[in-house]
This record gives sequence, C-alpha cells and structure tokens, in this order.
Amino acid sequence: MTYLSRLRSISFFKLKEIDLRFNLIKDLDTILEIGCFPGGWTQYILSNYKDLKLISIDKKQINSFRSNDFYFIKGDIFDANIISIIRKVVKSNFNLIISDACINISGINAVDTINYILLIKRILLISKVFLIKGGNLLFKIMLGGLEYKIKQMFRPFLKIDFIRLACTKNRSSEVFVYCRFLRF
Repeated sequence: MTYLSRLRSISFFKLKEIDLRFNLIKDLDTILEIGCFPGGWTQYILSNYKDLKLISIDKKQINSFRSNDFYFIKGDIFDANIISIIRKVVKSNFNLIISDACINISGINAVDTINYILLIKRILLISKVFLIKGGNLLFKIMLGGLEYKIKQMFRPFLKIDFIRLACTKNRSSEVFVYCRFLRF
C-alpha cells in the first residue's frame, strides 16, 4: 500500500501547505476541527503532532483514529445544542479552530452566498464561545467577493489573511481565511 493510498483525502496536503507556510499548529495546542469528514485534516494533525488535543465535529461519521489525543463528535454545527455538546467533551477553550466545512453548492450564486454567510456566521459564533484570547481561526470559503464582508465580521481578530494554495487548481474559487490573534 502506497503512502498516497493511505490518505483519507487530498485536503491533507492543503492543511500541510498552510501549516508549513504559517506555522499554524503547535505542540500542546487544543484544536477544534469543524467539518472533518472524511478526515484529511485530522489525519495530517494526528500524524504530525503528538502533544495536543483534537476535537473534530461532522454530520458524517468518520473512520476512527487510534489516538488518545482525538475525540470525534457526530453532530451538526447548526444544532442548537452543539455548544453544550462540545463543552461536555472539553472543559477548556481552544487555541485554534479550523474548518474545512463547505456548503452544498447549488449553482445559484445568491443562494450559495447566503448559505456561505450563514456557515461563516456559525463558525464565528463557535469561535467567540470557544477560542481563547490570542487564539487563531482557519476556515475555507468557496465564493469570491466575500472578502470585505469577512473582514468586517472578523474584526475581533488582529490580522486576517486570505490564502490561495499552490496545490489548488487555478480556476478554483477555494480560498482559506486565516484569522489571527483573537482580541476579546
């Protein structure tokens, strides 16, 4: 079995590129991962870092990882009880929240934009509840033109970077947003 055939998804390389470029993940971090299916980001983190705690959430069940540093929550971030469910699993807050979550793209730009804004607002709400002061947030957007709105929504962060990856196709609208140093 080759190395590539053991990877859960190509997103493994996307997180790797961001991590190498920005030193995103550090040992001893406590990380919340939103939208972890099929597990590419989870696999990258658990195979490259040993002294951290990773809590991952998704509506879809992922195949288990053998790690004492990992806990999976099968749930929807739009569920009214998700904050209390997360709090039951971990009592402290997170240094880093990451999200590779994506909406189901309909192809109708107005509908997709509204759904993406709802997803981004939910990620922001979860970040305000669970991210420590000075903590960081990384999430994905798939639609251009949201940069100004995102900068307005995420003003509690000191710095916001929009990241296009070398491993992403040129015509892709995929952009990662890296929000650093939560101020409140």
